[in-house]
Amino acid sequence: MANGCENSFLNAELEEDVYMTQPERIEDVVKKLEKDYNIKISNWVDLRDKAREKATFGEITKNCSVEKLAKKVLGDEWDVKKPATMEWWNPEVEWFLSDDKVKFGSLDSFLAYRIGVELLKD
Repeated sequence: MANGCENSFLNAELEEDVYMTQPERIEDVVKKLEKDYNIKISNWVDLRDKAREKATFGEITKNCSVEKLAKKVLGDEWDVKKPATMEWWNPEVEWFLSDDKVKFGSLDSFLAYRIGVELLKD
């Protein structure tokens, strides 16, 4: 952190398109990342807005979850049911996450990627 380059790699990676769907508006997330961490995201897309523009997926509410959006955009085979809660840490091995925990933690990012691919293709 002392060298001033703590976010240079991440910033380089985020100059590409960023796809996001969260309960918060993406503008707020982008502003917070820049303000709090000096991470600049230049090309971002709110997937809910993009799906509404296509107008072929039915009603999409402003707080539509990534799981619901995936079902609408990608179809029934992407119908995901996440557990309501997850016990994250194994008390016996503090550094280890099970495969199920990794899947749970990365699912929204993967679905957002797949939705973005579908919505942004010509």
